[in-house]
Amino acid sequence: MQLFGIRATSIGLGFGLVAAGLGILGAGSNGPAPTRYEVTAELLLASDGKVYACYAYLQSFPPAACGGIEVLGVDLSQIRSVEGYPSGGQGSRPQRLVGTWALRVRGIDMLETMPCDSTTVGIVLVAADDKAVAWLTSHYRPIKVVGWLRPLPSGP
Repeated sequence: MQLFGIRATSIGLGFGLVAAGLGILGAGSNGPAPTRYEVTAELLLASDGKVYACYAYLQSFPPAACGGIEVLGVDLSQIRSVEGYPSGGQGSRPQRLVGTWALRVRGIDMLETMPCDSTTVGIVLVAADDKAVAWLTSHYRPIKVVGWLRPLPSGP
């Protein structure tokens, strides 16, 4: 199976808005192509019918939900090794996901914060793009910002 020119070992992600997917399909604006990202994560079909790439799970088994991001355009029935849970949910083994991320209100979607040392706070963002990092570092100090999704070099 091939989605939008991505290898069979990958799943095309439609992070966020449908318009973000236009960059993968080659349609859309005259501006620069959206940044493509990759991450390896387990997928969870939640009770609301949405599929999530999981960053962290609830402490229940089977997991009822996870913290992460919604993945658009994924059919878990097309993925090998999907486990069905008694609650009706389904989960996959880790998958390499490639796609675009549509930023939210301020362009920042935070997954986690933690202390780095006695003076610095660590922040994990879904995508630590330059705009989000600049805004955070101009408003909060001292911080260390990292991204869960890894940007890929531009090109096909």
